[in-house]
Amino acid sequence: MFVAELRLLLKGYPWWWYVLAGGLIVAQCVAPLEISRGPLLTAAWIWPILLWSAMGTREARHGTEQLIFTGPRVVCRQVPASWLAGVVVVAVMGGGVAVRLLLAPNYSGLLGWFAGALFIPTLALALGVWTKSSRPFEGLFTGVWYIGPLNTASRSGP
Repeated sequence: MFVAELRLLLKGYPWWWYVLAGGLIVAQCVAPLEISRGPLLTAAWIWPILLWSAMGTREARHGTEQLIFTGPRVVCRQVPASWLAGVVVVAVMGGGVAVRLLLAPNYSGLLGWFAGALFIPTLALALGVWTKSSRPFEGLFTGVWYIGPLNTASRSGP
C-alpha cells in the first residue's frame, strides 16, 4: 500500500521537475551548512508543495471515494501509507541537510528538521481530508513558509 501511495504521489511530473529536485538535494550536500539549513532547505521543502497538496484529496477529486472506502479497515491502511509516503518525500528533499546535521553533530538542529519533516505531510493530509481540496494546504503552507523560514527580517537584530 505504501509503495502504491508513493507512486501515486510522484506520478505525473515532467522530467525537469525531478532534475531540479535532485539539484536541490545535491546543493544541500555541498553548500556550507548555514546556507543548506537556510535558503536551500527552504526551497527544497516548498518545491514539492503540489505533491503534498494532493494528499487526502485524490479520492474526492477523482470521485472514487465510494470505491476506495468500502474495503475493510481501509482508513487504517491507506491514511498511514499516504502519510508515510509524504514523510519519505520530505525526508528525501531535505536529506542533505539531515545528513549534514547528523555529521556536525547538531542534534538540536536535527530534532527541528525532524519536526518539520513530520509537520508538512501531517498538515497536508489533515487539510486534504478535512476540506477535500488542495487549496487550503497550498495557501496555508505558502503563508507559513513566507512568514517563517523565508522571512529574514525576523532573524535580523537591531
